[in-house]
Amino acid sequence: MKHICIVWFLLVHAVVYGQIDTIIINVVYSSYYSFGCKNPMYVKYKLYRGGGDCDRKQFHFTNENVHDVAKQSDYVHSGYDQGHLCNAEDFANDCRKEELTFRFYNCIPQTPNLNRGIWKGYEQKIRKLSQIVY
Repeated sequence: MKHICIVWFLLVHAVVYGQIDTIIINVVYSSYYSFGCKNPMYVKYKLYRGGGDCDRKQFHFTNENVHDVAKQSDYVHSGYDQGHLCNAEDFANDCRKEELTFRFYNCIPQTPNLNRGIWKGYEQKIRKLSQIVY
């Protein structure tokens, strides 16, 4: 609950005071978000033994009712996928954490070929590397 309160404080503060960029923190990742671009500039997270059995079909990106954040309608008929920066499957061992990856402050527009091709391959390689125990 503490992390959700921090996220809400940062988002409300950014909207009320007109900040263009902010850092949004939840229990899974930190996002450097640009309200001007309606996109994260980058996302940072730690991954240990990524993967799991949660079913992501039940999850959809949300903006948590925050103004000036991307929304579903921005993607309708755009030709772009809603691409995760912090990959959902990396946290599929905990359904709540996986669901937290479905935020527009963790989402960038990606062409289908990128999102389902090279980007997906990169995510899979990272997840495989996270299985290595040092």
